[in-house]
Amino acid sequence: GRQSVHHYRLTQKHPVFCHDELVCKMIAQPDELDLSLLLVTTEDASTMLSDEEELRRNIKQAGILAEERVIFELISDDERQCCVCKTCCFLSGIQCTCNKRRLSCPHHFKEMCSCPISNKCLKYRYSIDELQNLISLARKKANLFCAWSDQVDQLLDGFHLPKPNLQFMKDLRDDSETKGFTSSDQYQELNATITEAERVLELVCNIGQNNNDEQVTVEKLQRLLVDVD
Repeated sequence: GRQSVHHYRLTQKHPVFCHDELVCKMIAQPDELDLSLLLVTTEDASTMLSDEEELRRNIKQAGILAEERVIFELISDDERQCCVCKTCCFLSGIQCTCNKRRLSCPHHFKEMCSCPISNKCLKYRYSIDELQNLISLARKKANLFCAWSDQVDQLLDGFHLPKPNLQFMKDLRDDSETKGFTSSDQYQELNATITEAERVLELVCNIGQNNNDEQVTVEKLQRLLVDVD
């Protein structure tokens, strides 16, 4: 992941794929992600955002004020490779008027050439506000899942007070289906618990009904306990 990109940058090796580009594509479609992958991706995207904010502050402080949006994913990897460390640029890169076919990553713009800083321009894929909004949408779904997951875990672990009734469990299940949490392990466990609860409830309701007004006997209760087990 991100540590590998840092390693490739230090060793000046071309990465197999552009990590930031993959992360951005994933968080742009949070409903398409497995929930466990969504949580990991959202956390990594937050780190990506913090890093990019710091890099752009450094770029502005250095005196690079010109900016231009570039759709980097439409450019081949070779053409958006940092001329210093070989990193594949995606969120941003620096270009100088002396050679518009050459690009550097935000880490190495001072090493790309000896031209005045005023000749250089920031090429960016997303503004910081756009990145924040993109991550915010993914984080919103991740937070909804975490809140729902905590409720289910407490219920299944027996820590939920007061003890939930069957309708409460069904409401939790319906909530997960509405919000797209059905691929989670918690949903499967909750659904199995509801199925078992409905089975037990049906057994209890059937006691005494098979023989009209016959009283409940110890034998029937024992049979019920065997069926429940």
